[in-house]
Amino acid sequence: MLLARDKSQLLIVDVQQKLTAIIGKPDLATATGLATNNERVANRVLCDQVTAEWCKSLPRAEVIDICVAQGLVIAPVETYADSARAPHVLERDMLV
Repeated sequence: MLLARDKSQLLIVDVQQKLTAIIGKPDLATATGLATNNERVANRVLCDQVTAEWCKSLPRAEVIDICVAQGLVIAPVETYADSARAPHVLERDMLV
């Protein structure tokens, strides 16, 4: 999970060339040790750290807007409290 500046969680489905360009580090897409999926898996800590730093610099809504505009799949991770306030949950009286 990634945290935005407002401490909300996000899940980004990574497309390396797009994501590295978005976060301002396009050289990472072809860097030694990061150019292939197997290399990125082996160096997951570094990949996660770089992405996490970028996410922490922005509010959740902005991270989502930027990723969606570039065609990346992204979704906010809702807390229980967020889910409990969702209109469809309230309309169906899903919680006791």
